Amino acid sequence: MIAFICHPFHRGGVTDWMMEGFLELQKRNYTSYFITVQPTHGFFGKDRPLMLDIVGQKNNNKDLFSEKAGTSFELGNNSYKALRYANIIKKNVPKGAVLIPSDDEALWQACTYLARDYKTIGVLHSDEAYYYTLLKKYSPYLSGYVSVSNRVADNAKNEAGSIEIENRVIPCGIDISQFTPGRVKKNMILWVGRLEKRQKRVLDVIPIAKSLKEKNVSFTIRVYGTGDQFETLQEQVKENALEREIELMGWRSKKEISDALSEAKVLLQTSNFEGMSVAVMEGLASGCEVVSTRVSGVEDLENDMEAKKVVRLYETGNTEEAAKLLVDCLHDESAETANIAVATAKKYYGIESCMNAYIEFGEEIKKSSVHYKINFPAYKSLQSMLVGQIRYIKWKLRNLNLFCAG
Repeated sequence: MIAFICHPFHRGGVTDWMMEGFLELQKRNYTSYFITVQPTHGFFGKDRPLMLDIVGQKNNNKDLFSEKAGTSFELGNNSYKALRYANIIKKNVPKGAVLIPSDDEALWQACTYLARDYKTIGVLHSDEAYYYTLLKKYSPYLSGYVSVSNRVADNAKNEAGSIEIENRVIPCGIDISQFTPGRVKKNMILWVGRLEKRQKRVLDVIPIAKSLKEKNVSFTIRVYGTGDQFETLQEQVKENALEREIELMGWRSKKEISDALSEAKVLLQTSNFEGMSVAVMEGLASGCEVVSTRVSGVEDLENDMEAKKVVRLYETGNTEEAAKLLVDCLHDESAETANIAVATAKKYYGIESCMNAYIEFGEEIKKSSVHYKINFPAYKSLQSMLVGQIRYIKWKLRNLNLFCAG
């Protein structure tokens, strides 16, 4: 039995993987559950669809369990959120199941409350201090943890210290069958993700496009996503007269992005750090070559001679080198290239093999008989409810003042 414990809103990579994993297990009739909540206000995710709706539509609400969560949940502290999730798990998931929380700390905390009755696998989705901190803090209550790449696994041991629990390297998987290469590939480059600087370095698209334009290459770069750099990127496109070369697509449906990947020749990734990028996996599954910074996950393909034919890496920030690699990809007219990309995706990133690895790991950790000393801070949950209500009153008063002023 495996239960995916997911935060409310769709946030791309992690939530997509949890949904795909759950649906794959359901398809096999393997006992699995999907746990989430339904915020009544949506303060922190108004522009994002609810996982409850997305998963429910795909699975007819089978083995999907949720409760409505009000202002105390949305505006309160992690302890109260954790308590709410823990109660949903206890009501609907049999004891002994393996819990897999998403990347929200409150969900990891919820699983620690239940460590006596359930096994928990923490997943490190990115080469980022946040995940190593989670691992170090909650490892006494975990039965095991998974790193999505070898770099993440190595850094987890360095950053989190001596963690005496089972661990595995398992790349996140996707449903490869959802993606197919188009018969004709256009000289189109896709960039997909959050439009921000710290991790994604989205503004690197500008100097890359300028360099390609100077080389007199026929190309279009489509940028899919939203984020705090959208307006800055928009301004820089205009300032550098790149309106013909760069198309800012904003937030689009998965189907629209899938169709674009099918037509595109290249998936560009400019990140400072990653775990195992879903965009890269989807790009390969769609027959795209990949030009990426040398970051976690994608660099694991460097030792595969076939994969190296379709995955080209450059050092972070070296936009001139990125442009040269993109030129090579755009000039590639071989019909075999798309087949190699798809074969690479199937070999490393199919959701089937990913879930096989989790089932096997889950069976192994079930054999452990560790006794966990649980700290269940009920007073913090009550405190959180009060904090949430106070914040809600402040929010109502602020909006009332704005209304009156208007």
